[in-house]
Amino acid sequence: MINESIGCKVTACKFHDESKNYCTLDVIKVTHNTVSDATCVCDTDCGSFEPGK
Repeated sequence: MINESIGCKVTACKFHDESKNYCTLDVIKVTHNTVSDATCVCDTDCGSFEPGK
């Protein structure tokens, strides 16, 4: 099932829909990738990412 509320371009993720740029999960977890609080988009990651197929 495609969740059209969660756009995704990470084709290496197992939850990426191959036919469209969407995530197949119902909910994702967004995390920060720095030791301090996030201040821009580059400081965040998808914590739901798993290596793909």
